[in-house]
Amino acid sequence: MKTFLLKSSIAVICLCMANNALASNSIKLYSADNVIPFNILHTHQLPELKLSPQQISQKPLTKVAQVCWIMDTGDCLGLDFVGTDIGGPDGTKPDEYTPKGPEDCINEGYTMTQCPEGQEPTKVCMYDDRYFAGCVPSCPDDYKICEEPYYGIGEECNGKYKECQCDYCVGYDYKEEDIPNGYVADGEPCSSCNGPRYKIKPNPCDGYMECEREPAKNATTCLSGDKLLYSDCNDCDSECPAGTTESNPGGCGGSTTNECGDKTCYYPYEACCTDECPSYTKSSSSGCTYGATSCYDSCYGKTWYKCNDAPKDPCEGVSCPTAKSCAYGCASYSSSTSCCSSVCTSCNSKPYDPCEGVSGISCSSGYHCSSYGSCGQCTGCSKDIIEDPCAGVSCPTAKTCSYGCASYSSATSCCSSVCTSCKSDPCESVTSVRCGSNETCSTYGSCGECLACKSVDPCAGVSCPVAKTCDYGCASFSSSTSCCSSVCTSCKSNPCAGVTGVSCGRNQTCSSYGSCGECTACKTELTRPTDSCPGGAPGSPCSCGGTHSGIGPARAHFCTASHW
Repeated sequence: MKTFLLKSSIAVICLCMANNALASNSIKLYSADNVIPFNILHTHQLPELKLSPQQISQKPLTKVAQVCWIMDTGDCLGLDFVGTDIGGPDGTKPDEYTPKGPEDCINEGYTMTQCPEGQEPTKVCMYDDRYFAGCVPSCPDDYKICEEPYYGIGEECNGKYKECQCDYCVGYDYKEEDIPNGYVADGEPCSSCNGPRYKIKPNPCDGYMECEREPAKNATTCLSGDKLLYSDCNDCDSECPAGTTESNPGGCGGSTTNECGDKTCYYPYEACCTDECPSYTKSSSSGCTYGATSCYDSCYGKTWYKCNDAPKDPCEGVSCPTAKSCAYGCASYSSSTSCCSSVCTSCNSKPYDPCEGVSGISCSSGYHCSSYGSCGQCTGCSKDIIEDPCAGVSCPTAKTCSYGCASYSSATSCCSSVCTSCKSDPCESVTSVRCGSNETCSTYGSCGECLACKSVDPCAGVSCPVAKTCDYGCASFSSSTSCCSSVCTSCKSNPCAGVTGVSCGRNQTCSSYGSCGECTACKTELTRPTDSCPGGAPGSPCSCGGTHSGIGPARAHFCTASHW
């Protein structure tokens, strides 16, 4: 170690712990016959000798400390000062000196300037690196010097090794500055390839607890892992019971107290008289498709409404497919008819993902993505900027948040990704899956948000009359509700009851009949002004020409004369 002192009463002392420096291989050493001078203020380029921890432990070194005046002679700095004016202890001047060079190297035994093929220099002169004391066999080309935190493994060659390695510290996953909120370092760090690493454990939060009911009003908090603990808790519920409020709505609804007994809680308003319009529940007629009727209630002092019943269900008698019951919501609905459009025909195979199938645009060469959608997809491209517009911009320190970032820096666009404030509630901005008109939520998240939907049968719980079993078909169906519209309530008394045929026009006759004698089709005929000849069996000659036609129970068969 070398220390340089000013000649005046104020001394500048540089103290270096040689032993620690050698053990950590943290400074450059220059070797001359195992004497290691630490020439701190030397300004010449000197050959560097790097020692491995194995070399330091195996090869004893002599550590030399010198104390020199800054204006001292060349023994300290490799410089010889000349002159007699005020300077060092011997009167040398700082502006006239002779640097040590090749002759000094030769005088001190560094006489070689070239090594045979296959060898390299060792013990290089610190005054001129062209001179050295000897040669050693050259190391293979793939050998290298290992620098901290790496150390050499395998056979050593002139302070070099074929391989260098360091400790990966498996299980020590965090730098000190990266330990998340709610956690603390667990034990001592491990010196890894990338600096000290730590294991972590939840913050013990001594003196804090979980509250069974609710935290006290002025309680402080402490985050232990993912759990928020409190310094004090209430033993009773200070809030009003469900369905009550602290505000008195008036009327005769009554009141109660909270569990702690320190707060009066009021039930909803109830009139102090008898409701005169109990079946009229709407405060206005808006939303009534088919109109509404009104009723003035003097008890409440206002008019109430009820919607008129809708006409007959247009979907009565329509048979829809059986609705699917889905754990993760409906994927598609029936398209057979509008009456069945709310019937689920296939289910989602996994929870709803609003970003599923979302893809962004691809930017051409020389362009980069400049805008992103809510799912992280690229929505716009911009030409690459060669110079960084944010170079030199100073941004505020980013917040590290437990529940996500609430706002970002608006100082400049270069800092727009820097978080300036954190969310205080882990459920802030959490959104739910939106269920369809005939669906209800089936799965909820930790914040009460809906994660998945399932179909709801609109007719569940509806009681229908017992269906009739008919020999000749159903005569009428239930009209009590659309859910029972397919239930038969009365049967036909004979197979032909209610059967009607088509009605043929003038100059037309029936050409075919059904099983109940009803006409099912007509045809046009050329006839005389008197176009019928009663009587006669089908196919028999007609007195007015042609033949009798027609079948069925009719007694008078008409004459068809197509040749008229």
